[in-house]
Amino acid sequence: MEAQFFGQGDWLSTLLWFIIFLIFILFGPRLMVGQTVWRLERDLQDIEAMAESTRKIILKRVGKRDRETRAALERFMDFFVVPPVNLDPYGIVKKLDHVLRNSEERFAEFSSRLLPGAGTVEIRNMKSALSSALLVHGIAKTVRHFLQLIKKYKIFQLAFLLQMQLPIIKKLASSSVKATESFLSGMPVGDSIGPMVAASFMRNPRKSEPEEFAYSVEKLEGRRVIFAKADGPGACVGKPGKFIEKICKRYRISRLVTVDAAGKLEGERTGSVAEGVGIAMGGPGVDRYEIEETVSRLGIPVDAIVIKQDPQEDVIVPMKPEIYSALEDAREAVIEAVKRAPEGSTVLVLGVGNTSGIGNDSSSVDLALKKLKRVRPRFSPSSGRKRILRRIR
Repeated sequence: MEAQFFGQGDWLSTLLWFIIFLIFILFGPRLMVGQTVWRLERDLQDIEAMAESTRKIILKRVGKRDRETRAALERFMDFFVVPPVNLDPYGIVKKLDHVLRNSEERFAEFSSRLLPGAGTVEIRNMKSALSSALLVHGIAKTVRHFLQLIKKYKIFQLAFLLQMQLPIIKKLASSSVKATESFLSGMPVGDSIGPMVAASFMRNPRKSEPEEFAYSVEKLEGRRVIFAKADGPGACVGKPGKFIEKICKRYRISRLVTVDAAGKLEGERTGSVAEGVGIAMGGPGVDRYEIEETVSRLGIPVDAIVIKQDPQEDVIVPMKPEIYSALEDAREAVIEAVKRAPEGSTVLVLGVGNTSGIGNDSSSVDLALKKLKRVRPRFSPSSGRKRILRRIR
């Protein structure tokens, strides 16, 4: 019997098979790329809609929708910061600090322009909201840039690479939209857990200017402990590097403990607490550099306590119950770290992060819970919440 490889001996079926095979070889990749580009365009429309929604949220809070205000906001969305030249790295931290401080001043200036006569808390909340809106706007511009490059130069490999990254990019953009709303309403976010831990110990807060910090000197486990955080409840991270340099001149610090949120790996439990050594702090690195300079010069041991959370979904959105429930474990870790210092010595505990919605004393923990229940009706921390509130009162 003669072997039939194509069809059942019918020459028409064999010819048709060859034509389909040829079309697939010649045009299959183009069809695949076309479909990928179409999906990218659809995702880009979603991201641009997110960027537009952040501007609407800000305009709604400002209470002005006139053409002049909208045009000013559109121009500010293209705000950028030029980093200093790093060809000669000597002194680059001071240069970067100078540029970042100028940037903060511009944000504060524009926030005051949008909210004339507003107080410090409202201005700080608007600054953080503008930062989130800028992030979404920048994401939309970057995705459109790469999409136009793909179309212009037919870089099909770039289309596939961009498509693989888009789920993470869209998740970050979506979180930034929620962050814009959260900051404007003064809501505690995932990154606020560090300041919340510090605030839960604070009874008699004092303010330290111009570092935008609050601190309280307490007695704990036979040691004098200084609990410090950015001045709240407005959205603010303060200037921890300069604050620690100042406080170390006033007190003889024997140990430094930093508490901060940290990005978790996939598979790790949200709200899990981990301990280590070093300065637990994110950001551009200026403040961490200043702290490391101070503690290394004075020979101060440093402990790091972090609360794990998703860097895209949790850090800048309203605090999740799992993160709030980590407060008790984080407090226990702080107490254990304080015990490592000699009795009668002075320990500095620094709550690192954005203090949005977190005041400067222990009562702010209960207030934060009430705020979170307004936006998350089913907000239900673990049974340890009563134990937490009982201990901090």
